Amino acid sequence: MRHWVERSVERVFFAPWHRNEAALRRFVSAAGHFERSEELCRAFAEELRRFAGGGGAAVYRRDRSGSFAHQHGTLAGAQPHYPADDLALALMRAEREAIRLGGLQSSLPGALALPMLDHGALSGFAVLDRKVDGSDYRPDEVELLGWAAQQVGLDLQTMHVGELEAELAGLAAQLAVRDAQAAASRTRPRPGREAAA
Repeated sequence: MRHWVERSVERVFFAPWHRNEAALRRFVSAAGHFERSEELCRAFAEELRRFAGGGGAAVYRRDRSGSFAHQHGTLAGAQPHYPADDLALALMRAEREAIRLGGLQSSLPGALALPMLDHGALSGFAVLDRKVDGSDYRPDEVELLGWAAQQVGLDLQTMHVGELEAELAGLAAQLAVRDAQAAASRTRPRPGREAAA
């Protein structure tokens, strides 16, 4: 009887939590199968928004200047760029886990910051607003969201490497064409020399 009651309580009260978590895990399993990093950032911001019941979410990635640029998502107070030396970013690098932003001396808006680490370096992060119903994120949700951001961050880094390799291959092909054109122009006889012969 006790087992049946526990299962019934679990089914009635916790089923929405389990469905929400299962949907996030399913998204993460699909993340590595996106073909463009821009689309993965967009989809991840939307998935975080869904997880939060419609609350704001934004995804940032490190750019060539070393700051973090907004990729996708909407969140009240979110800026287009954040410098690398914000306290929340330093804490994400130091603690390597999700950071609760409430009461923290940080310019990041929202309730949670989720790091994306690559070999210990912060390659990006996601920021999540409070849940629409006003409830806090439970510790197990914070842990799951941190795990999801890390996995998506690794997939984004892999995609970024692939995009850089494709860009380098394109540049190498252009350089080879220019080298061939330059070599061909050096071997052509000049019109003045032909006349002299």
